[in-house]
Amino acid sequence: MFCLGTKTGFFDIATWKNSNESFSWQSSFNLSHGTYVYPSVRCFNKVGLFSEVNRKRPLIISFMPPKPLSEDVNFAVHSATIQNTINAQRVTTSLHFHWPVFHDLSKLTSYSVCIKTDNRIVYDWKHIGTHNYFSVDGLSLVPATNYTVFVLGTNVGGKHSNPLNSSISVIDIVPIQTGK
Repeated sequence: MFCLGTKTGFFDIATWKNSNESFSWQSSFNLSHGTYVYPSVRCFNKVGLFSEVNRKRPLIISFMPPKPLSEDVNFAVHSATIQNTINAQRVTTSLHFHWPVFHDLSKLTSYSVCIKTDNRIVYDWKHIGTHNYFSVDGLSLVPATNYTVFVLGTNVGGKHSNPLNSSISVIDIVPIQTGK
């Protein structure tokens, strides 16, 4: 026998169902994205005694991708400057960036990052865990070139967000201080 509930030991989603063997069961439930489901199983012996197993950790219903809470990746470099809303830096060996956390009711499992220039991959997609910042060192960035950082979020259902991205220009001149 088995049942499904919104808490351990509950059967408010699906009441106890009988089965004589292992099987896959499908049914339509009105569950929303991010719902926690706790399955329970009862195993009976030949004299009718049973043992009940309740899953302590929930299964999480996930059918929607995570959503970024912002549209921007922010760069954090000591020589960075913003001129006319364009990010620029003089450093040619590293990029440091961060972004607002993504929202997902079913639990975000990882972020992935990639760096491109003119559709050429400079740093290929890499899973970086659940922190919302990343640094890449040892790059060979070319001055007078724009680089775009892409960030994806992935949830427990394996759904990927739309990519978040921002660009930065690598410059080889010192910006003129205007005193303004």
